[in-house]
Amino acid sequence: MPKEKNKKTLLIIVALITLLISAVIFVIINPTNNPTFTETKEKINPFGEPTPIIDNNTPGELVDNSSYNSQTQITQKLTRIISEPVAGACAIVNIDGEDMVRYVEQKTGDIYEYSLTTKNSERLLQQTLLGIHSALWTKSGGNVVLRFLKEEDDNAIIKTYAIPLANVLSASNTASVGKFLPDNLQEVVMSSTDSEQVLYLQENNSGSFLMSENLDNEGERQQLLASPFNEWSLEWAKESLVVLTTKPSYNIDGYSYFVNTGTRKMEKVLGEIKGLTTLVSPDMTKILYARSGKNVFDLAIYDVETKTETSLELNTLPEKCAWGAENSNLLYCAVSNFSNNINLPDDWYKGKVSFSDEIWLINTETGKSGVITSTKDFLREGIDITEISLSPNNDYLLFTNKKDNSLWMLKLETIGIEGDDKLLNIEEKESHE
Repeated sequence: MPKEKNKKTLLIIVALITLLISAVIFVIINPTNNPTFTETKEKINPFGEPTPIIDNNTPGELVDNSSYNSQTQITQKLTRIISEPVAGACAIVNIDGEDMVRYVEQKTGDIYEYSLTTKNSERLLQQTLLGIHSALWTKSGGNVVLRFLKEEDDNAIIKTYAIPLANVLSASNTASVGKFLPDNLQEVVMSSTDSEQVLYLQENNSGSFLMSENLDNEGERQQLLASPFNEWSLEWAKESLVVLTTKPSYNIDGYSYFVNTGTRKMEKVLGEIKGLTTLVSPDMTKILYARSGKNVFDLAIYDVETKTETSLELNTLPEKCAWGAENSNLLYCAVSNFSNNINLPDDWYKGKVSFSDEIWLINTETGKSGVITSTKDFLREGIDITEISLSPNNDYLLFTNKKDNSLWMLKLETIGIEGDDKLLNIEEKESHE
């Protein structure tokens, strides 16, 4: 018995020593700064770990990675105006000549105004509309249309709420600030001028109707056009002309038409182009459009007067571009390198793919183009730019990050460039007709 007891004791001691050695080896092989833990931590933040970072609740976050490109002679400063998701924004200049940004908070529907001078946001109007999908603004920021889904009798209804904001801000009673447009409107566009007019497509079993309506409560509603086809996208670049383009898909031919709202005549401009999406210049003399092909999705310019086209040899969508506010020869575009195994524009619309963009400046008249900056210079994950626009004074770009709907501004400060053409000192990229 004593020998058997000693044997058991010896086995226990050997087991304990073995466990101790194993633990020491485990600690040596797997230190506390295990890289697996670090990778998991980085994935929590969709932007990676940008440096420096300011409290997410602070508007006007300046990302302190300002860059200077000696070839472009342009400095850039990128500012995250608000990290909370926004439904839509516009850049304006107030009566004092100060640059401002108006935006709608997606979660609450509240309307804010952000000052580029003070870096502060002021709430202009408090709402009780939750989950705003999009906010459409007039050029002056005086009118806005909010779009959202609402459950009614177990059905999801698209609601469209129009607010004449300029009138609301000057009124003492804001209890009833706007009016609802018809339900389930598939497309809505605001006036390209400062009028209170809005255009929308209304559908029924026989097709779609292009309607015009004034935003004041007693505004009349007019039918401008009837079509047996329902799947249209709307652009309203000039007061008397509207652009109707078929909803795009990578493997379906698209068509684009000009509609004269006065004569109500419809003229085909582009056709039989797969994946067709468009962005018309403010003077409607040029159409930026994208076309899809086998492992290709590229941009081209169509000259309406000469009926000729020029390939820009850039891979992006017109939705990621903005024409110059005063010079329709200038074009700002967010550009990325696309994979060959994606279907555009469909996959981007559906959120199946996301990009990290560079911002390009293109002169459509001279053919010069160049990179202003890369969003990866500011954020490790880059920014998937959408809803891009140029400020009235052409001194900054306003856009949304599609990854999280945060609102951003890129300040453009031209240094030492002679003449009016900002592209004179940008590194040239050969254009091919």
